[in-house]
Amino acid sequence: MGCIAIEKSDNEDFILEGSLVLTAVGVAHEIYSEDQKLGLYVDEDQRDFSRDQLFRYHSENNPTRVHRSVAPSFSVSANMLVAFVFVLTGFFYFQNTFMTEAFWDKASSSAAIFTNHAWWRAITSLFLHADSTHFSGNLFAGVLMTAVLASIFGSGLTWTAFLFSGAVGNAINAYVYRHADHFSIGFSTAVFGAVGAWAGYKLHDSRHWIIPVGTALAILGLWGASPDSDFMAHFWGLIAGGVYGVVMAWTRLPARLGKFGQAALSTLVAALIAAAWIHVV
Repeated sequence: MGCIAIEKSDNEDFILEGSLVLTAVGVAHEIYSEDQKLGLYVDEDQRDFSRDQLFRYHSENNPTRVHRSVAPSFSVSANMLVAFVFVLTGFFYFQNTFMTEAFWDKASSSAAIFTNHAWWRAITSLFLHADSTHFSGNLFAGVLMTAVLASIFGSGLTWTAFLFSGAVGNAINAYVYRHADHFSIGFSTAVFGAVGAWAGYKLHDSRHWIIPVGTALAILGLWGASPDSDFMAHFWGLIAGGVYGVVMAWTRLPARLGKFGQAALSTLVAALIAAAWIHVV
């Protein structure tokens, strides 16, 4: 069984304090020095329990410190990346092979989300793309952000970040354009939501807030504001993702959720996507 870092810090007292907590609850662990920081390492099968115990201790005794501890580290499964490619590619094939104009009208994001209570449009529109260039760009960016988020959130919270930020971004954008004949499609809203989730998480975990915020805004400006793109959908996705990331950091849910919780969220996301598309077909 491999060892995994559950906390890292340049504060020796903080790491030693964590070591005492783990010793008290009977968890075998080691302290290693890496990149001018000390790391608290445990066996992988003790990761979730150890993080939960440390979170409880710091919440009760050092409430200002608990949010500064290192982000949890998850292994990025190749199955996640394959699943993402399979799903997005499958929908692209479906839209080009089977979807009629009536399907497009029912699945794209528009003011009908509110005027007709068509909530599913906020989700189904994420999986529609204008052409192969639009699709391939979102596929590449989506794979990249899946790997980035999965390493800090775990699988279930990563899929939730995509769906939440994408759907909320689409819904806000549809409301803003509710008096216009405006339609939105594409997974890019969710991709920028993932960028926002990363930035929001790092914002709460970093003393230099300008770095994650500046990075997210630079990505939005460079890749989200092209003449043919829906800039405001990207912007609202980024904002929704940022809120999601801050909540994840504040609650330390990635460190506390566990494998069952991650699997349950993955299942819920799949069920919501399926329920949304049932309304279309």
